[in-house]
Amino acid sequence: MSSSRPTLFNPLLPLALSTVLILGGCASLPTETHPEERAATEAQWQAHSSMMRRLTDWSLSGRAAISTDNGGGNVTLRWTQVADAYDMFFSAPLGQGAIRIMGDDRQVLIIDEQGREARSNDVDSLIHELTGWRVPVTALPAWIRGLPLTDKASFRINNQGLLASTTHGDWTVNYDRYTEQAGFWLPTRIRISAQDISIRLVVDQWDVQPLPVTRTK
Repeated sequence: MSSSRPTLFNPLLPLALSTVLILGGCASLPTETHPEERAATEAQWQAHSSMMRRLTDWSLSGRAAISTDNGGGNVTLRWTQVADAYDMFFSAPLGQGAIRIMGDDRQVLIIDEQGREARSNDVDSLIHELTGWRVPVTALPAWIRGLPLTDKASFRINNQGLLASTTHGDWTVNYDRYTEQAGFWLPTRIRISAQDISIRLVVDQWDVQPLPVTRTK
């Protein structure tokens, strides 16, 4: 790993990375009058979550408002995901800086607007080195699609069978709005919080392709 100190990077870096850091045992169903309604909601969730797990290639653009004990700010985001490989570009308004983050489940590379780099095969350790935070970076691809991190994660679904909230350690993720595109219900407003940080993420545009139809012989 290259030995880059946090002070070498633009002040946008902690804000950008905090946006990236967005994100035991069973689902909490909404309280409904009839058991039939609970069963129907659970069936909707099972179908939806199965479909979202099959969505591995996509891109999005959006914005984030970030608030911490030490201040806050706003960034715009462009994100492309192909299987486990991601390419994220963050920029602050009025030329305050830009950061590009590229990686997969084996390594990550961070580049600022002046071309300075930091890389590692341990994403969590690199994020901690640059920001001082230890958080589950690898959770974001699941959270951005409206999925719990694992099948054993604690989560709650809404009356439409979509993820309403999920938790991981000290992190809480809440979903305020979804949109339908190409047969998918995709999150467009997400609130992420943990101790001294709060992030409001708005996805302005998703780009996804319909899943191929499986034909039986």
